Amino acid sequence: MRPVFNIRPVNRQPAREIRYRLYQQTHLEHWEGLLYDWAFRWELIHFPERRTIQNPALLTFAADHGMVYHFDQRPKVYDTSLAILDFLNDRSAFSAMARSERIRVRWIDAGLNTAFDKNVDFWIHREDQFLDRKMGYGSFDPMIKPSMTTFQLGEAMDKGSEVVSSLYAKGSNTVILGSAGEGGFLGSLLIRAAIEQMKPSEIIDELGIKWHDDLSKLMDRVTNKHPKTTDPFMILNLFGGFDLAMLTGAILQAADLRMAIIPGDLQALTALEIALKWYPSISDYVFHGVDPIDPVAARITRGLKVKGGIPDNRLPFGYSGVSGLSWLRMAAGIGK
Repeated sequence: MRPVFNIRPVNRQPAREIRYRLYQQTHLEHWEGLLYDWAFRWELIHFPERRTIQNPALLTFAADHGMVYHFDQRPKVYDTSLAILDFLNDRSAFSAMARSERIRVRWIDAGLNTAFDKNVDFWIHREDQFLDRKMGYGSFDPMIKPSMTTFQLGEAMDKGSEVVSSLYAKGSNTVILGSAGEGGFLGSLLIRAAIEQMKPSEIIDELGIKWHDDLSKLMDRVTNKHPKTTDPFMILNLFGGFDLAMLTGAILQAADLRMAIIPGDLQALTALEIALKWYPSISDYVFHGVDPIDPVAARITRGLKVKGGIPDNRLPFGYSGVSGLSWLRMAAGIGK
């Protein structure tokens, strides 16, 4: 794993000049709200240049979490492998939406319990829309041992970093991050509980999630099996899936390269919080695209220094991040 990222806070010295530039474009001397905040921070990132959004990319890291196999009656929302193949074959509404918004979409197999090598033609002949970065067929079950080894954590973060670096080399300056797969929310919930030093059952009750008591007790037993720590990377090592590890590496690399970061779902927000514990200045590059009214998102983003949000993470897959990109495009165009 890369030992150090050179993540610098944006230089705020040209703030007065940027505010005047925005005033020239809008003729509004006192203008508050999400759009102005995003326009101002976009200009700060790129000053003195006047940049537009270039080659935006949506990275979806797909992996299954080891905890999911305890839930025999779990609902099947959608089959991740089928969703990926539908996208590659242009059979999904999401593929049409991404094409109309001129977004590069990359599906990254971080650790799905699916043998995609049997569909090898899709990731050879579809350019680089599907990237095979599989770390295993799902993460380990943290009820038995940590979700991944320390080596796997470093390797997964490196792979997430490498995907972002390759996009940057192709001219991208904006990235939307998301996840797919089964059980990822369980890992995020365990991480959330460990960071706040609470029992998962307490957070489940606080968020109003309707779970059977036996499932809440199972989550509590998982946290009791592992050492108590406040180190975010050790917590990620103990409870997170491969998708979360790659998302964390992707966020760190994107901030290092001064790219705009749009977290598109709750997994991306969890990875963002872990990265912020290491480099708080990452918040300068984050354009928050998940509805903060949602109780889970609100809890995760409690310490994130960004205003507002774009509804709604309950909308169809990928919509929230794409909606956030539309708002950022408007914000980036204000100062031009």
